Amino acid sequence: MFNLLKVISDRLDGYSVFFNEKNLETNYPFCIFNLPNSDEGSNIYREDFTLEVDIWTKDIIQCTTMTNTIKDLMDRYKYLNDKIQVSFYVINRLNNIPDEDDQIKRSQLRIQAKTYYIGGN
Repeated sequence: MFNLLKVISDRLDGYSVFFNEKNLETNYPFCIFNLPNSDEGSNIYREDFTLEVDIWTKDIIQCTTMTNTIKDLMDRYKYLNDKIQVSFYVINRLNNIPDEDDQIKRSQLRIQAKTYYIGGN
């Protein structure tokens, strides 16, 4: 899974991106990504993950723009090295997610990450 986290972080480079939780000293805008579940099925060399990317801003236009940009970066993106191959497909987009703070604008992308472990390692 470490390789997959690095692939995602590298692809979203240029944004304040965190895995699972926000750094308390970070200013808006930022993204938090999470891999809450996976499905190995019966193939030990393949695993599918649902990647969730939460976008947090204080401006609705900025939120929409970031969501669109990240969607374009990740949808149908393919990565390959000597250990892993990953194909990403956007499967869902949630806009205008309510927050306790009315000034916060949020959206979320759900992305399927199909991973193939090359050589089984």
